[in-house]
Amino acid sequence: MFCVDIDHAERMRTALAKHNADLVADNHKYVMQITGDNDEGKREPVNFINPEEKYPVIATTSELMTTGVDAQTCKVIVLDSNINSMTKFKQIIGRGTRINEEYGKLYFTILDFRNATDLFADPQFDGEPIRIFI
Repeated sequence: MFCVDIDHAERMRTALAKHNADLVADNHKYVMQITGDNDEGKREPVNFINPEEKYPVIATTSELMTTGVDAQTCKVIVLDSNINSMTKFKQIIGRGTRINEEYGKLYFTILDFRNATDLFADPQFDGEPIRIFI
């Protein structure tokens, strides 16, 4: 989950942990805040991107995982941040676009709460998106 800032990432981690209390009780790393100010979280990107590692399952961040992270099994990208750069948008979305058949990753989903996908839609490059409004 890409958040506005570190405080937002922390609040979202807390909310997600609360709503997944049973899974967090099994392992506190089920939901992790991966931000520059969080010492434990700063060590987790390696585990988050390693398809052999079970935890963390959900990561909240603000900027730390925007670039240079190849999350091979990431199936859901959540945008809850204002993104005003095409480059940044493509880098963030790139976390989820890679297919990894060996680990059952054949698709990805973007949950966009800030309408960044509307700003940077490029049907000729990306194809027509499938949109579901709830």
